[in-house]
This record gives sequence, structure tokens and C-alpha cells, in this order.
Amino acid sequence: MRIKLIFFFFPIFIFSSFIMSYFLIFSLGNLLLGVLYSSVSVILLLLLIIHQIRGSKSETENLSQATIEFEEVVVTLNDGITTKGIIYRSKSETISTPHGRRYPQKRPVIVYFHGFWSQKEVYIPNLIALSHMGYIAAAFDQRGHGEAGGKKEEWYKFYNDVGSILDSICSFKDTKEGSICCIGTSMGGTSVLTKAYEDKRVAM
Repeated sequence: MRIKLIFFFFPIFIFSSFIMSYFLIFSLGNLLLGVLYSSVSVILLLLLIIHQIRGSKSETENLSQATIEFEEVVVTLNDGITTKGIIYRSKSETISTPHGRRYPQKRPVIVYFHGFWSQKEVYIPNLIALSHMGYIAAAFDQRGHGEAGGKKEEWYKFYNDVGSILDSICSFKDTKEGSICCIGTSMGGTSVLTKAYEDKRVAM
């Protein structure tokens, strides 16, 4: 909403600043005052945009912290390389357990696999929305990306890494058997269409 307001007032602000600067420079003949006014207008506009964008992000983060249970997990891949994943659950529907907050009854899991030169955090808005719907929502860094070890050049190993990530997902006490959905983009989509598709634990 805040960002929409910025784009609504942006052309109005620019137009009015241009008219005022033109008036000061050409009508009153005061070049210094016109340039000064234009500079101040640009600075104020930039500060407004930064403030609004940061404020909007902060509200989203505060909302998710109050309603979403966030968990970070470490997964060891077949060749010993480790990667990290982020798991989201609805705080209002979970209960405390020795392993952290879990759903009292088993739930479907939706796992995201990102593409080349990306990372798990790009899916956070999706994870928040899905966890509000009652799913276990997860995303992991592919090797060589984000917080994962390995090298990007080892992209051919991405496919075999899928099994280790699914092993981690299935180890959760509240994972519903046979109800894992894998979603991938770009290279992550290839991983899903190959190894995840073959894995009997994956429903779709």
C-alpha cells in the first residue's frame, strides 16, 4: 500500500517541483534559489522513498514474527557438503515440542528449489503465505549458493542433493507421509522434474 502511494504521488511531486524551479529560475531570475530548491526536492523525494520502502518491509517482518514460527535447519549432502534450509509453520496452529514448535497433526509440506545464482530467501513471501494456510513451507540453498557449501560449477550435483533435502523434510515429526510437493524455478525446476519426480515420497 505504501509503495502504491509513492508511485501515485511521484509524478505529482516531480511536476510541481519542476514548475516551482522553472518559476524561480526563469520568472524571478534567481538561478541559485532555483537550483537549491530542485536539489532539496530531489533529496526529500529519495528520503521519502527509502523511508516508505523500509517501513513497509518492517511491517511485513513484524507480522511474520508474530504469526509464523521460523526454523533453520542444516542438511548434510551425500558428499559431506552442508546446506541450510528455512522452515515456516503457522505459530497459532503449532504446539511446543522437544524439537521446537510442530503441528499437532501431520501436515503437507511444500518445498522450494531455487535457480542458478539465486538463494532460498527469495521464497520467503511464499513461505509466509503458505504457512498461514497450514502447510509446512520450506526452502533450501542449492550447493554453491547462499549459505551452502560447494561450488556453483557443480550444478550437475544439484539433482542428487534433492534426496538429502527430502530426507531432512521427512525427518520432521509433523510431515505428512506422501504429501510433499516440490516446486522449482530454472535449475531448481530441473531438479524437481528429475530426482524429485522419481522419489516416491513426493506427491507432486
